[in-house]
This record gives sequence, structure tokens and C-alpha cells, in this order.
Amino acid sequence: MRIKLNFKSIATRLILMGSLLFVTGLLGRIFLLSDYLRGDLVALSSSQLQTTANYVAGDIERDIVARRILLEHVAANFPVALLRDRQSLQA
Repeated sequence: MRIKLNFKSIATRLILMGSLLFVTGLLGRIFLLSDYLRGDLVALSSSQLQTTANYVAGDIERDIVARRILLEHVAANFPVALLRDRQSLQA
């Protein structure tokens, strides 16, 4: 079944004009807003990555400080005489 459009009908013209305006508006929004939304997406993702990197860096720094304190404690309390005797040091 083939549909024949009557272009002399006002209803057909209004439907086609409305469809044309809708598609034109849709394409305009896609082209005009895509750069704006892409910029927001880049800013948001870079902010999230920066926050994650700061969290990981803080966690690593906390671990390093804890190990340094432990090593300082061991160094302060380690008997010097034990350093000269390898046999007892390994045991």
C-alpha cells in the first residue's frame, strides 16, 4: 500500500513544517551543546581523577611515614653489640 501525500492540504504542510522545525532544532542542539557538554565532562572527569590521585598519594605518604617511624624506633632500640655478631644477628 502506497501512501500518497497531498501537498495542497494544509494539514500535510503543517505536519511537514513541524517535522522540519523539530529536526532542525534537534540538530542545532546537538551541534551547539556538544562542545559545551564535552567541556563539562572533561572538567568533571579531571576533577575526579585529581581527587583520586590525592587520596592515593595521601595513603602512600601515611604508609611511608609509619615505616620511617618504625625504622627510627628499631634503630634507637637496637643493641649495637648485636651488630658486630653476625651469627646472633641472623638468629
